[in-house]
Amino acid sequence: MKVVNLKRGPILALSASSFLIFFILYSFSPSTPEKVSIRDVRIRSIKDERETKDKVEFPGMKEEVKTEKLISVKKNEKKEEGEEKLTKVEKKIVNEDKGDDIAKKREFVREMMLHAWYGYRNYTWGYNEIRPDAKTPNNQAIFGGSKMAATIVDAADTLWMMGLKDEYKQARDFIQANFSIGNAQGTLSVFETNIRFVGGLLALRALTGEEFYTDKAREVAEALLPAFNTPSGISYSNIDMRTKAASNYGWANGGSSILSEFGSIHLEFTYLSHLTGKNIFANKVKKIRETLDKSEKIDGGLYSNYMNPKTGRWSGMTHVSLGALGDSFYEYLIKSWIQTNFKDDQARRMYWDASDAIQRKMIFTSKSGLRFAAELKGGHADKKMGHLACFCVGMFALEAKYEKNETRKEQIMQLAEDLGHTCHESYIRTESRIGPEMFYFNDQDDATSKRSEHGYILRPEVIEGFFYLWRITGKEKYRDWVWDAITAINKNCRVEAGFTGLQNVYNLNQGRDDVQQSFFLAETLKYAYLTFTPNSEISLLHLDLILLSVREMFYLLLTPLLLFALSIECTQLPENDKRPKVQLITKDYSLEDESQLESYPDGSLSNGNGVEIVHQKDHNPIVSIGTSKRLTTHLLAHHDNRAPPDGVVDVHYEMDLVHILGIDELRQTMTALVYVDEKWEDPTLAWNASDFEGMTKTWLPIENIWIPDIIIFNMLAHEDLLTSVRAPVTIYSNGTVEISRPAVYTVSCEINIKHFPLDEQRCALEIASWSYDIHKIRMHAIISYSLQHYTDNEEWKLTNILVKEGEYDHEGIAISRIIYEVHVRRKPLFYMVTLTFPSYIMCAISVVGLFARFSTTGEREERFTLGVTAILTMAVLSLVVSEKVPHSSTSVPLLVIYFLFNMVTVSVAAMSTGLSMKVHRMGRFGREPPDWMLALFLLTPKTHMLYECKCSSTKDLLPNTHSSDSKSSRTPFLDRLPHCNNHFTDGYECMHESELNIRRQHLNGYVRMASRLDSLLCTSFLVTVTVPVLILFYMMDRN
Repeated sequence: MKVVNLKRGPILALSASSFLIFFILYSFSPSTPEKVSIRDVRIRSIKDERETKDKVEFPGMKEEVKTEKLISVKKNEKKEEGEEKLTKVEKKIVNEDKGDDIAKKREFVREMMLHAWYGYRNYTWGYNEIRPDAKTPNNQAIFGGSKMAATIVDAADTLWMMGLKDEYKQARDFIQANFSIGNAQGTLSVFETNIRFVGGLLALRALTGEEFYTDKAREVAEALLPAFNTPSGISYSNIDMRTKAASNYGWANGGSSILSEFGSIHLEFTYLSHLTGKNIFANKVKKIRETLDKSEKIDGGLYSNYMNPKTGRWSGMTHVSLGALGDSFYEYLIKSWIQTNFKDDQARRMYWDASDAIQRKMIFTSKSGLRFAAELKGGHADKKMGHLACFCVGMFALEAKYEKNETRKEQIMQLAEDLGHTCHESYIRTESRIGPEMFYFNDQDDATSKRSEHGYILRPEVIEGFFYLWRITGKEKYRDWVWDAITAINKNCRVEAGFTGLQNVYNLNQGRDDVQQSFFLAETLKYAYLTFTPNSEISLLHLDLILLSVREMFYLLLTPLLLFALSIECTQLPENDKRPKVQLITKDYSLEDESQLESYPDGSLSNGNGVEIVHQKDHNPIVSIGTSKRLTTHLLAHHDNRAPPDGVVDVHYEMDLVHILGIDELRQTMTALVYVDEKWEDPTLAWNASDFEGMTKTWLPIENIWIPDIIIFNMLAHEDLLTSVRAPVTIYSNGTVEISRPAVYTVSCEINIKHFPLDEQRCALEIASWSYDIHKIRMHAIISYSLQHYTDNEEWKLTNILVKEGEYDHEGIAISRIIYEVHVRRKPLFYMVTLTFPSYIMCAISVVGLFARFSTTGEREERFTLGVTAILTMAVLSLVVSEKVPHSSTSVPLLVIYFLFNMVTVSVAAMSTGLSMKVHRMGRFGREPPDWMLALFLLTPKTHMLYECKCSSTKDLLPNTHSSDSKSSRTPFLDRLPHCNNHFTDGYECMHESELNIRRQHLNGYVRMASRLDSLLCTSFLVTVTVPVLILFYMMDRN
């Protein structure tokens, strides 16, 4: 390496100048804030009073809102000195607050907020979210880009409400200077963008009154409008910011729209229309509401989770859920009613009908007396309840508050409290005292999880429910439950740079997911903070003064977490108080889809009755040599592979379509590569894990256990790809048996060739037990990962997969079955290029050849030969198509119809040219048509010129052939005819008869009529053969 020696003085001067410039830029840049140590945040959060008054005020935030000034600890201070300071401050504050337990809890939540905020601010400022363990950005493919600042926009209103002025200023300045939806260059989730960005910005507008928040919210909402351009008004799930093309998830029942997504836009868009005066936003969500209101209800008031945006009808098997895919839609109904000052009767009616149906069909009681909200799949109850579903605690509490019938009011409130108790039990029955993503109710589980959904991603729904119950009932236990939950989160989820989710709430040794979700700051901590905010202090946040009137309706904007905190203040107003009631627009969160979550191994838990419950997909601990063999011997000694389990066997069946290998139209079959997963429970294969050194999972050869005889009834051929490797069966200690295998199936399909090659085909796979009826084996479809591994076929495009559960009667025996209906559309480019376009070219050339201008000395009868050749070509192309499609007697393929049309067109054209030839022949024999016939073809008589023409001399008629310059002076005879005199001479007539005949033929009326007829017929037939091919290519483009 070459070394360059420089003088020390200039180097030092340059270094000092560079450092000074860098320091100034770094200090004042809003996008790259200076790092603040978490220890500094901690010092700040425990102080009750600000040590210095902040001079900066923001609209809507009064001086009375107390915040603390950040106490910075310089990096060059000694560690021991800093720790001594911290200890003194902590001791002082603890002594001052000893008598104020609620205030200390509120400050505890604020400290958590500061810890989460500065972890994000220090390491990933401007990015969407942080991975607190790795201290790197977390990029989700739902925000349109990695630097859309989702955490800043989502959490800014929480900072404002907690009175954290400095932090709110950081967020506000960043949003004003840097946030723009135009920065998004990828795919936006319409739902997530609405609740986090539109909802977040509108909440800030309502709290602060600053109009730039409205402008930015309007820009975001306008970017989402293309997703609403559907015949039914039901919006798509995603929008590509580069192409503005909207789409749905492939896993969502084959590309359907999701109820919790398109049904959770109403509040934000209605409020935005109120603020901007643009009705387009309100009209979009009104159309969605109208479509849902007109749809067929399930059990008198419920709504399925999937809807086709083109038809406005439910897709596939009915699936009703208060958890993922359906949750926030029901919440938005009642809050829309409140938002309009209780005037939206449609929303009220739809919600009350849904509430009645939920109570009739979805509320169950477990063996220990816990009430829970189950899911409905195909009309059958799936007895599980998700963390997301705990939002309904607050929803029912809110319903009870506004219910006028006292008997029903007590019933609804009791339901809300019972469900809140169940959600609380799901928390305290875990090692971490944090609830899982999903908990079950069956013979082994009671508000616990035996499957893979046992993680926690910092969700707010349980704390939200407790918050509503506290505000409505005033019972102190609900505050205690919030405190238990928030301290458990702080204990188990807190890391140096923020908070992270857990992979297994039952087994903390399985680690964390390393994501700090933006809604943790926007909702979870906000609910907790408001729980410990007394009613007397709510006015300090000015929540009772957020009044937005329009046409005697008063709107209130906020996130659902504030809903009842505001309504308490309103209901306590005296009757003569003229202030309008505060009402809400929600800013909500719901998981995009459960299938996007990672699956983590479960732990085990005692249910209190001495029975150990082992959860699926648990990693086995290290065991002694021989333990696995001993377990296998134990299982085979108690299990008979010839006998099925006692009682009804619920078989959970999932088919993951990987690739469509081909569709044979002639044989009417489809061949596909699939991954098949089957799961059921066999009590004879269960064991006590503690007897086998904690082993919760093992594997056995498939021939050694009983398996259900599930087959595809319309299967013609089957290739099991794991036959040669003898794939084992996975067995869990609770008796759950899982079989997973890849296979190639060939199934029969009814091929509809009517629109070939622009056709769509439906191939159904009918899956059921061959021997057992519905009283022994009951099939349940799982669709979470049905398209996770799918790859496209070159000829066929997958458009939808419908999964139907049901039963059918086979010779008087009811059989449970599942139908996977695969919808595909042909990609027609190959046929259009190789068959359609050549056919068109042949027809066009034939038409032009048939009607081309011909000479005056011959009729060109070979034109008939050209037409016959074109017809034979069409016939050959038709034979090519007939070899591709089934020989049906009920319909003719569209492409064959096109060829037949061309054949008929060319045939008619060939016959039409005979007419033209006949007219032309009449002119050759010197006959002249009447003047009216010429006028019909827009022609004038001209042949009289030839019969009266006389030239002055022979010299004028013939060139001098003896002249030396005869070549240059020779003038055509016909060019000199106009200069002839009006005297006719017999001598000259005989001399120039041939020349006169040529002229006569050119100017003959029938000849000119034949020429005009050729042009007219050529144009007509060219248009006739061109229009169909244009229509076909247009249909291909639409396809």
